[in-house]
Amino acid sequence: MQVKANIKKIRTLKDYTRLYLGFAISLIVLGIYQQIQLYDQGVIATVFNRAFYILFVNQLGFASIVAFIFLFAFRFFEKRKPGLGYRLSMVFYGILLFLEAILVLYFVKNYSLLSYDALNEGFNLTLTLSNIFHFLVLMVILVGSYVLSYKFASRLNTILGHLYPYIFFLLVFIIGSLFVEKNYINENKTQYLFANKIKEVLDLNTYKGEKEFPLLRPSLQNRGLSQFIKQNNKPPNIFIIILDGIPKSLTDATDPMAVFMPNLVEMTKVSVQWQNFYSNGTEINDAVTNITGSLPYGNNGFSMLPQTINRNTLYGFLKKNGYRSYFHYGGNLGISGLDTYLKQERVDVVLDKSKFGPNYKLQLADRAGVSLGYPDGELYRKWASSYQIPNTPKIELLVNLSSQKPFNFPDKEKFIAQVEKISLNPNFSRQVQKQIQKNKAYFASLLYVDKQLQKFINLHKETNEHQNTLFVVTSTANKYLPSENAIERHHVPFFLYGPLIKNPQVITTVASHQDVAPSLLGYLEENYKIKTAPQVTWLGSGLLKDKKDFALHNKKGYLEDFYSNGYFLLDDQLVKVESKGELQPIENTTEAQRVKSRLKAYKAVSKYVTTHDKLLPKELAIFPADNKVFSDADLVYINSVFSGLDYDKGYQTAKGLAHSGNLEGALLLANYILHKVPGHVDAKILKGRIFSWSKRYYDSIELLEQVVELYPQYEDGYAALLDVYYWSGNNHRAAFLADKLKENRVGSDDLDFKLKRCNQQIKALSSL
Repeated sequence: MQVKANIKKIRTLKDYTRLYLGFAISLIVLGIYQQIQLYDQGVIATVFNRAFYILFVNQLGFASIVAFIFLFAFRFFEKRKPGLGYRLSMVFYGILLFLEAILVLYFVKNYSLLSYDALNEGFNLTLTLSNIFHFLVLMVILVGSYVLSYKFASRLNTILGHLYPYIFFLLVFIIGSLFVEKNYINENKTQYLFANKIKEVLDLNTYKGEKEFPLLRPSLQNRGLSQFIKQNNKPPNIFIIILDGIPKSLTDATDPMAVFMPNLVEMTKVSVQWQNFYSNGTEINDAVTNITGSLPYGNNGFSMLPQTINRNTLYGFLKKNGYRSYFHYGGNLGISGLDTYLKQERVDVVLDKSKFGPNYKLQLADRAGVSLGYPDGELYRKWASSYQIPNTPKIELLVNLSSQKPFNFPDKEKFIAQVEKISLNPNFSRQVQKQIQKNKAYFASLLYVDKQLQKFINLHKETNEHQNTLFVVTSTANKYLPSENAIERHHVPFFLYGPLIKNPQVITTVASHQDVAPSLLGYLEENYKIKTAPQVTWLGSGLLKDKKDFALHNKKGYLEDFYSNGYFLLDDQLVKVESKGELQPIENTTEAQRVKSRLKAYKAVSKYVTTHDKLLPKELAIFPADNKVFSDADLVYINSVFSGLDYDKGYQTAKGLAHSGNLEGALLLANYILHKVPGHVDAKILKGRIFSWSKRYYDSIELLEQVVELYPQYEDGYAALLDVYYWSGNNHRAAFLADKLKENRVGSDDLDFKLKRCNQQIKALSSL
């Protein structure tokens, strides 16, 4: 009897097939959900279109691949223990469905696919309050479809119990899916996720060239901009404005959607603009490092590299030639590593979220209670309040913030009401109207950004330097509206604007952010004898050069597309860029192989130079990198007390070491934290306190006075400085600090006590 019971528990191919069918049909249900969501958002015109039919085939193909591979595991475990293979298969399919649901939800929210390294971003998005309900409903639908499919499959038992026909059936779908096109909308998201990770792991492409510095080459004369820009008696100011997430179509006067950025459109009409211009990355730090340095990407962006790389940039060359350098941003630079990048470039004035003061109002916080920073209007107002009449030429970069999620800019409801009104425009199709309605906050942010930018330009016109300023205006890649492919997502506005422009015109040459620095320096070198260098390492070749290579990277560094001499390589399909920006798929095996070869070389060289600091010889760098800040013994000690990337936790460790009397170890760890995160204010304050505890009062006061200057609203900096004033006998300097506290509206009982203590010490000394 026991033997019979065990035999009954053994699951057969019929049971496995029912699991497979439930999995396959559930994937198709997910595909339908995706299409309904995209239709509801106005992204697609119909639910059951050609993309859905291809998605249908790709979903079945993926299900068949999974079923074919796991079939052997099912049979193996089922023979070892009756029912085990069946249960493992059920869990396996359930996990894959759960993952696909996460990826589909991310896709319909962001219109892009997640890479493996960014998977946590998809989980975080799903678990937000605004999405958790949709996710739970979707999971209920999937469980229901799975159960119904499983039950329905029981009627097919007579034809599903034979191995060879079954395998033939799976192979038909697998082979069929191999011969249909794949892109973001019609691809199985899980297959994309793992296929790219496997491709990355198996990529053995390494640099095998003989040159130690493969990107080092003689400087080319990029002098074409002189035909567009007037020449004055003194070098012009360069003002680069980087907007966030603005697609090229929104600045095209012929596009109905351009109504959301009317002032920017008017600026382009009196500018020299590039029709076919691309952002190499999606994030602000990508744009800054590409525009100023034409630098290789690395794994997660140049500013996020774990070590300092010797390089020369637009900032460095212009500073060497007497320019004063500025960077303005209302957000937190430390998140993207830009604080370190700008420090290494010796930028004279760096404005970010920490340096505004009480007279400026932050954007509203998101649902987690965190504000991105100061909105565009406040950023421009801060710029105006700190403006000084220049006695030297200037290079300034200004990055906006208000067109970033969660779009919590001032007067948001007023601008949303304008969007509602604009959406009724009869020139908009029903599909476009839906898209606007589903993205009202984003389009409202465009109206706000556009209005504030106009105000800023008007502010700048009132300055003495305006007539000799060349404005460079561009954007990061589009992150918020659907795009047909990666190429279109990276297609952004770029134009030269201002009183120095000779004749407005449209340039059809293909270019990217990496072409900006070579061309600007070429113009200055030709007309104002600006000295650069005989050898450079630019990835770009100039804004007007036809022959060039460049890559398009997504948020987490995955290389989405590659361009070489007139052709994009999009998912192994060769695409030619026409003069007006159209993308024309073509069949040219020879050209395709050439572009693939260039891509392979690009990836190998990029990895080599960023991993081994082989971009530029140290002796040629204007500001040489110093990666040997810590001795090997120092690093051993640091690693013994702190590991990982949580520098706040590292600060707490350093603080504990200091309080336990290990001042030397605490100072070493604090210096290490500041080397990695230059803007870590608590580590700076701790370092200042350690100096004072070691009776290095001069060093302590110098550092802590810098802290209160840079972070005028941070109470801990004032508290530490008042202590040092008291301990060192510099109590008279507390009067200056009292004025600064009052100016910045900072106060507490502790600060009052410390100020009073200094004053009492002054009185006691004066009575002697």
